Amino acid sequence: MKKMLATLSAAVIFSALTGGATLAAPNDMLAPWTGGKTYQCTQGNFGSYSHYDVWNQYAWDFALPSGTPVRAVSSGTITFKGWDTTGYGNKVVIRHPDGSYSQYAHNSSFGIYNVGQWVARGSVVSYSGSSGNSSGPHLHFQIIDGNGYSQPSRFTDIGNPTAGYSYTSGNGTI
Repeated sequence: MKKMLATLSAAVIFSALTGGATLAAPNDMLAPWTGGKTYQCTQGNFGSYSHYDVWNQYAWDFALPSGTPVRAVSSGTITFKGWDTTGYGNKVVIRHPDGSYSQYAHNSSFGIYNVGQWVARGSVVSYSGSSGNSSGPHLHFQIIDGNGYSQPSRFTDIGNPTAGYSYTSGNGTI
């Protein structure tokens, strides 16, 4: 009973501090590669290789060959573009109007957009690679909050991808 009351109290305090809002991913997210192209999900949410902590638990890894265009999953403003020293390598972060952030990591290079610029969904923001702590070319993608914690999300076109399955994007054009 005490544990339940403590949990309930914590929830009430959290709700009061956050205005009752919960962070959600953009509701129009499309897979982060060119529409019509199909790639495999090599690691899904809570993957045992590297998606086991609060920074990565809701992330996905997609087997995009090096140099593949990476597209914005939803419109927003670029807040980070550069080298990340925590292992993500070349990384792009976009802040969306709902307050969530999309993160694209291990890129080989970047698109033409700079920090502070608005990008439309489908814009090429980077090119996949294997920079940082990476075992080979792929895109590490996730939705994060303002503190960098991984947040639950799903794509409009491919749902919640599972490792070992391939998915076809509906984002942008070929």
